[in-house]
Amino acid sequence: MDEKAKHYENLINELNELGRQDLNAAAAKAKEIAIQARKSGDEGYALFFEGEAFCFEENYEKAEQLEKKAVKLLPNIYFILSNYGVVLAELDRNEEALEYFDKALAINPNSDHALSCKGVSLSELDRNEEALEYFDKALAINPNSDHALRNKGATLSELDRYEEALAHYEKAREIKPWDHVDLSFLINIYEELDKLDEAESTALELIEILKNRNEETNFARLKLERVKAKKKKSKTKETDLTDSMLKVIDIFGLDVLTKYVKQVDEKKEEFNNFIEITKDKSEKIKKAPEKGLLSVLRRWNSFTPIMTLDTQESKGGGYFLYMGGKGIVIDPGFDFVRNFFQEKFKLSDIDHIFITHAHVDHMADLEALFALLQKANDNKEDDEIKTVDLFLNIGSMKKLSSWLNLEEKYIGRIHVLEEGQVIRIGDVSVTATQAKHREVIDEKYSLGFVFEVPGYKVGFTGDTGWEIDGSIAQPFKGCQVLVAHLGSILQKEIEPDKEVEDRLYKNHLGILGMSGMIGDVKPDLCVISEFGEEIGRHRGKLADGLEKALGTKCLAADVGTEIQLSNPPKVRCACCGGFFEKWHRYREDPLILYTCEDCKNDEEFSTKLKRYCKGKRDELWDCG
Repeated sequence: MDEKAKHYENLINELNELGRQDLNAAAAKAKEIAIQARKSGDEGYALFFEGEAFCFEENYEKAEQLEKKAVKLLPNIYFILSNYGVVLAELDRNEEALEYFDKALAINPNSDHALSCKGVSLSELDRNEEALEYFDKALAINPNSDHALRNKGATLSELDRYEEALAHYEKAREIKPWDHVDLSFLINIYEELDKLDEAESTALELIEILKNRNEETNFARLKLERVKAKKKKSKTKETDLTDSMLKVIDIFGLDVLTKYVKQVDEKKEEFNNFIEITKDKSEKIKKAPEKGLLSVLRRWNSFTPIMTLDTQESKGGGYFLYMGGKGIVIDPGFDFVRNFFQEKFKLSDIDHIFITHAHVDHMADLEALFALLQKANDNKEDDEIKTVDLFLNIGSMKKLSSWLNLEEKYIGRIHVLEEGQVIRIGDVSVTATQAKHREVIDEKYSLGFVFEVPGYKVGFTGDTGWEIDGSIAQPFKGCQVLVAHLGSILQKEIEPDKEVEDRLYKNHLGILGMSGMIGDVKPDLCVISEFGEEIGRHRGKLADGLEKALGTKCLAADVGTEIQLSNPPKVRCACCGGFFEKWHRYREDPLILYTCEDCKNDEEFSTKLKRYCKGKRDELWDCG
């Protein structure tokens, strides 16, 4: 190993020692080293230490991304390979971790760190006897490896070899007396061996260490309580419960359960932020394009997610339109709230809700939205209450009448709409259009909608069949963006011997009606939605074929597809968050994503898409 590598190896060893005492200080130091490494032109080491900083902050997903790059640049530096294996192990990817420990050992067979870490991963995979062999190899090289000693102790205790485990823990404790993990395991072993005085003194020591580190002591105090109860040989329902709880904590480990609690708290905070009613809109709406934004929040039609046809994740949903300064929800069906939240909107973004018809896949989450509004408005003064107006067809009103409480303060106006009605919501004009779709009462009450501001129109066909005379298309002419529901494709649609009228799909556009709608309306962009799940991976190809045949830009929509209302309309890139006239479709079954040219050619394209799919838009986008 050259001098440069030895220099950085010494730095990582110093960092690890610092991390045992102060994780925050270690993270800060790692970032400093990364900066200096980059200034020296050592990009691989800079990435490695940036990754280590995230390790000390327990952000292993980010650490993995950075250290993976470091491994590509420095594939023959054993400690980088070994540490990358540790990151993979922290992500429960132990089989992969073993590969990198083996690569590190092929370069440096005497690395006690790599040997010991391999032992840990083997133990996690319940290969305890093999794990012990690697701990022994590490200790043969470095008898004072506290890492190997305490992890061998943990593995021995898993095998109920408590006397041997105790010997290893006590030796590790001599080397590193401040480690709370060692002390916690020691208490358990002392209890198993009925050495209750030692267990009590170790629990007291653990409490003091945690206090000095300003860390939570509840777990240690529970252990102390259990030990004292055992010494008194007193059994009560309370001590039984404490004992059961501690057994559960011991199985998971305090660090793991603390991480779970932290994640639960973070999710609670996210939820509270989502339902918080303030005058502020979400960051996404604050940074929305000037003319507005259309966000597609649905994937499949009414047959799913009630029933799934295969192992694909099924998502219903709806739409969110931001236009003329108004936040408009359209048809909040299955999963709408989840999808809305996932796409980083807030409850306070919603001003109006429109429902085209009474089928469950178009209004299933309306009650959930009202429940969230009720919770968000609890204990608020009248002038602070967030109200939402509801616009719906006759069938939907009939369906809701059994449970909708018209006296709720968060419900503003309720309008029952019929075909041809025009209403205004602020600067937005809304026209209720004809839809041919059977619902609760009849097929003549279902609706579509056209939303219009000066110089711009967005149309939603809703669920509708096609009429030979083209009357269904008439209200949508002049729309720059048309959201059209396909439904599915039927065999009869492609049978030339039948009369055209007999070939039409009755309750949806189908391929024939979609062709007629696009051909008559000629929008700048047709957003094709409401797919039957049986169409699956053919969605994009259908859109491509319609575009080529009819000369109109067509896009197969999915959850997360977003359109900038502009001339011409633009599509948001999943990787960078910008809007572009030209886009590339990427399918990660069943999800369809759209990206720009630059991102498609980016060497980090796959990594960015994975981060997008994990909901980490804030790490990728600078636009909300």
